[in-house]
Amino acid sequence: MNVQPQPGYFDGLNERLFAAIPPDARNVIEFGCANGLLGAACKNGHPAMRWTGVDLSAAAVAERRPPTAVSSVSR
Repeated sequence: MNVQPQPGYFDGLNERLFAAIPPDARNVIEFGCANGLLGAACKNGHPAMRWTGVDLSAAAVAERRPPTAVSSVSR
């Protein structure tokens, strides 16, 4: 069984997810957050937002990004 995504599957995914978060959202939980890129962008754009990321991959979480390191995801 092949469980790998097709090439390009994740292209633009964070941008689409970010655009789907209401601007007045106060709490966001992201399952499968990987390195936290989306969460860091959310915190940059909405400092009062409480973002919680969950991922089963310890390696992905170890590569997390602090909010100040990200500015590439936009609404």
